[in-house]
Amino acid sequence: MDDKPLLYRVGAISNEEIEKCIGKLAVKNTAAASPEAPGMINKHYSPRTKFIVSENIGAAIKENLNLNVGFLLFKNESLALSSTKYIQLSNTKNLVEAASNLYSAMHELDRMNFDVIYAEKLPDKGLGVTINDRFYRAQEENFEFKI
Repeated sequence: MDDKPLLYRVGAISNEEIEKCIGKLAVKNTAAASPEAPGMINKHYSPRTKFIVSENIGAAIKENLNLNVGFLLFKNESLALSSTKYIQLSNTKNLVEAASNLYSAMHELDRMNFDVIYAEKLPDKGLGVTINDRFYRAQEENFEFKI
């Protein structure tokens, strides 16, 4: 058996921060029918509204500008987008602030009765990994998250 500490799901403390204290981690963050830890099921923290993660949010905005679509954004950029169609997770690109605002923003967009919500994929570092994990769980029923 491997002697590495085992992380069952990414969370509020980044993998990098944990590894600074205890060394290299093994990660078991995949969904399962009989999960070994809370939050390991496929569909977790999901809005009722169809949810799509976008690696190119600018293109998603342009393609859906006149449709009933909401956006969950991370970066503070000038976008030709009505303020009633998006929520900014952080105005300063702060991953801790984004993580803190994540669920309230998802719930608020869900209550706005959009046909679809597009979420901007965050950088795959630190808490960005955790937030992206939650996004992908909200997006798909049959996903396998890999770190």
